[in-house]
Amino acid sequence: LTIKAENGFNPSSVQAMNRILYFVSEGRGMPKEKEYPILFNAIERFAGADHVPAQLVFARLNYEGRYVQKDYSNAVKWYRRIANNTRVHYVLRADAMVNLGTMFLLGYANQSNEAAYHWYERAAELGDAIAMNKLVELYLKEVPREFTSEDERMKAGDADYWKKKSEGVDIIEIK
Repeated sequence: LTIKAENGFNPSSVQAMNRILYFVSEGRGMPKEKEYPILFNAIERFAGADHVPAQLVFARLNYEGRYVQKDYSNAVKWYRRIANNTRVHYVLRADAMVNLGTMFLLGYANQSNEAAYHWYERAAELGDAIAMNKLVELYLKEVPREFTSEDERMKAGDADYWKKKSEGVDIIEIK
């Protein structure tokens, strides 16, 4: 499949890449170590051609250090690209936003807690239950953050806002 995906961007190669992405995300059919660069480069080419599933997998591979050395800045770059692209389905955008929030909260991207809140809030506003629950957790733990207005401070102080909003929202996991 990798060779087929490297031959250009046509319906057959996109279908092959979709299969590759499925197997990579599921951890099945792992390639031999000598094939890592071929696989990684093929996914990178599709990501660069605006193939959103490839962008998500490529970001995750950089974040986890699979097939390549960990590169948090590259993962952030690709997650941001998806998160800010309004043509991308909101579920995929929210997934990228949650990943950004998590990376910033854990300190992997040299950002403040404010950046983590920002991305979790954007994902929550798109209806992402994981982001809503993460915000509730952060507000209850009183993780420090900076506020630009009193309205923002009042909304942030109310963990119940996001808890109520998340009730009844189905959690969708993107793999």
